[in-house]
Amino acid sequence: MKEQYEVKRLDRPVDWTVDVPGSKSMTNRALLMAALSDGEVKLEGVLFSDDSRHFLESLVSLGFMVDINESEKAVTVLGCGGNIPKKQAVINVGSAGTAARFLTAMLGFSDGEYTIEASEQMKKDRCRIIFTHRSWCEYHLSGNRRASAGEDLWTEKSKSRRRSVKGRSVVT
Repeated sequence: MKEQYEVKRLDRPVDWTVDVPGSKSMTNRALLMAALSDGEVKLEGVLFSDDSRHFLESLVSLGFMVDINESEKAVTVLGCGGNIPKKQAVINVGSAGTAARFLTAMLGFSDGEYTIEASEQMKKDRCRIIFTHRSWCEYHLSGNRRASAGEDLWTEKSKSRRRSVKGRSVVT
């Protein structure tokens, strides 16, 4: 026999404030949109997790102005209208799959040169499509927003053991 729960109808309007726990997925998406925006964006209800901290540290490494207030669950990001302030940087996404995917895409459309570091677990598991595991190399992005039709996109730089794409950016 199933137990039943009776939901009672309210006889007056409800005036409540509910604090919903933050979401690392929503937090990282909001951080990406804030960085791509033009001007200051204040995010409230931010979840501070290992993943979101790696995303925030990556934005700082890329030169974005970021004000973090963990006690108020708030972050303010000064977006640069789709531009990345530093044209060369190293970021570390740790084991944050969302950060790895979103930042790889963002950096791939930039006109800079970037290295993405990740945890050993990330290199082995979740983002194999983004990262080809090679324990002896770094993961490197170089982009310039242009590609010619029919162009061979993959080239190997044997000396540095980095893969780059002509006119596009990838991480290997």
